[in-house]
Amino acid sequence: FAMSRTLMDIPARTLLREDFAKEPAGGLYGGKLSSGVAAAKGHGEFVAFRFNPTLTVLPRMALRFSVRCSSAKRLQLELFEQGGNDQPWLIHLTPKQGEWVEVTVKFDDLRLRDKPAARLATDTHLRNFKLYIEGETDASLEIDWVEFVRLGPGE
Repeated sequence: FAMSRTLMDIPARTLLREDFAKEPAGGLYGGKLSSGVAAAKGHGEFVAFRFNPTLTVLPRMALRFSVRCSSAKRLQLELFEQGGNDQPWLIHLTPKQGEWVEVTVKFDDLRLRDKPAARLATDTHLRNFKLYIEGETDASLEIDWVEFVRLGPGE
């Protein structure tokens, strides 16, 4: 109990942050960078980048990002494991239109598409971030920053 109690009392901290001032270390493979923002335009388009190095899942982990959308009906966030499993951990989000908003997604809320009862285990290595936009043909998605954090007690 002493070890787990110690881990649970650790305050919040940022584990990885991407602010798009330059291309992510692992490479951007969806969307375009412009003036410190990663953007995608059109239904089914996405912003995606690889982590370098991979990111290890810890207890109380979450993802925070700042996003602005227009003509978007839904966003789909996907995180992929390093290694064999090509099925993403995902969640659907309903975006606010036309203004910057900060979104927090707890890892406990992510689900596998074909195994909704599964939960993302600690010590899993993640390799990339992908955020799809669903909406009109002129739908747009802009991301100012993305950070992976371990939430503090009670968050």
